Amino acid sequence: MKRFVISMGLVAALFFGCSPDDKEIIYDDALTGDVAGDTTETPDSDAADVDSERDESDVEPSEDSTDAKDDATEDPGSGDDNPSDDGSDEDIEPPECPSPDELIEPAISGTVYRDNDFTSYSFYRQRLTDGDELLGDVDVVLFSESDEKTTTTCPNGVFSFGGLDDGNYILVVDPGDGSECASTNNTRHLAGAIRNGNLGILTIGDSIPSQGDGDYPFFPARLKELMDPLVPTEDINVAVPGSVSEQWLPGSNFYENKVKPNLEQAQVVLMSLGGNDYVNRFGAINPNDQDAVAKAIEGLPEFQAQVIANLVTTIKAIQTDAPNVDIVYVLYPNFARSVIWEQQAGDFVTLIIMYFEQALDEMVQIMGQEIEHLIIADMQRATKDLDIDPYLCDGLHLSELGTFFWAKEIFQALGGVIVGDEPVGMTRMVGFAPIDE
Repeated sequence: MKRFVISMGLVAALFFGCSPDDKEIIYDDALTGDVAGDTTETPDSDAADVDSERDESDVEPSEDSTDAKDDATEDPGSGDDNPSDDGSDEDIEPPECPSPDELIEPAISGTVYRDNDFTSYSFYRQRLTDGDELLGDVDVVLFSESDEKTTTTCPNGVFSFGGLDDGNYILVVDPGDGSECASTNNTRHLAGAIRNGNLGILTIGDSIPSQGDGDYPFFPARLKELMDPLVPTEDINVAVPGSVSEQWLPGSNFYENKVKPNLEQAQVVLMSLGGNDYVNRFGAINPNDQDAVAKAIEGLPEFQAQVIANLVTTIKAIQTDAPNVDIVYVLYPNFARSVIWEQQAGDFVTLIIMYFEQALDEMVQIMGQEIEHLIIADMQRATKDLDIDPYLCDGLHLSELGTFFWAKEIFQALGGVIVGDEPVGMTRMVGFAPIDE
């Protein structure tokens, strides 16, 4: 996969006086989920290939095509441009793609592309650039609560499923062998679980999936509620509040006794992990003690690299032990944007917000590129333009509203779509990149 460079120049700028412009960071502005497909311009195809599996009788002919046929009927022998009597259809206009039936609202639509310039990282961090290639003739499957539909992308990479009933759906794009999803929002094994009629979701990590301030389900249980209409789902939540990334490494007590014994029942693994590593490093520091703050910040690049290395090691071990599971890393939001963090951090809150923005950017990029077929639920970008406080019950854990929001975002990252009064994931982009040999 691709490689990149990102520095801790922002921290250096704030503490050592260099310009923030000196930092080197590969970063693309996010396109919000449902807007991404609508705002991204894709070139029109000069001509669409006729899909032999589609029912061409359902396609309304264009006026130009009808006129051409009328002209041929009136004077079949005149002109070199008329179809020959041997049945050749070389001058007949191909059907529209997507067909009008596929565009009837409500419709789920999207664009499939090859991310040749490596600028896609998550559902919210992707865009089409001049270096990308729109992918036609790619299979796309839509699972509903009652059946399964299949289509292929048009030559311009576009697909659509129209005239849908309200309900929950799962969308899966199959680019074929030799590719992985650069935008980390497409599953490889979930379709098999749905067809087999059984889905197990194993959740590992810290307190975000397992702690709140009331008697309400945590987000893995909310995700089960979203998946149940599509396939009977088991919620296997073994997350441990307060745990750090090192405690889940292969060979550790948690990995050997909580992860491995449950992998046989799981087709999806959710990981929320790494946050307590930072809490332990900064939590006990008096924000007014500049020497203590400076000492904690010293060595941050190495600390960040070690946390990410721990996460990568654990995920790759799971992929080895259970090659037929889809793994979702649930990226944290920027908790420092909450009121509680502002109250506790005082004058340092702006620095902390900026640092965590860069740290989360680095995490999503490295993990998405180092781990093949990883799915990322990008909570940092999902909450970027929101007031985060209603989704939290304190500075870290989810309120009841937060559990619903997290579940919907993870559902969307898994290819989930909700059609109804509060739609989710109706328009999306799915980017692929070749797998390095």
